[in-house]
Amino acid sequence: MASSNIWLPSGSRTTAQTSPDLSTLGFRHLTVTLDVTDVSAGPTLTLSIKGKDVASGKYRLLLAGAAVTTAVTNVYRVTQNVVAAAANASAIDILPEFIQLSVAVGGAQAAVYSVGYDLS
Repeated sequence: MASSNIWLPSGSRTTAQTSPDLSTLGFRHLTVTLDVTDVSAGPTLTLSIKGKDVASGKYRLLLAGAAVTTAVTNVYRVTQNVVAAAANASAIDILPEFIQLSVAVGGAQAAVYSVGYDLS
């Protein structure tokens, strides 16, 4: 069974975005898609995936994407079954019960993008 979700629908944003805790209970694989359609104003976007430690409530970095400065669709994966981890694109790890997605914005200019995620 798989679950497809929209975290951020396509829209223009100028500030950093952070998701609430997203449950991964029962899933082993996470795919996140960052679809950037307009960065003509010149910002830099960086997507991060963090896992939450339920005992302390603190987050640990699972994957940090490379900075995005062009209109592009990037896919990021966290899974137990990746043949080889790829820097800034995939990580071999066990999904914690909760994750948090964030998009950091470099500069105060607007970018148009969306973020969706799939769990399987």
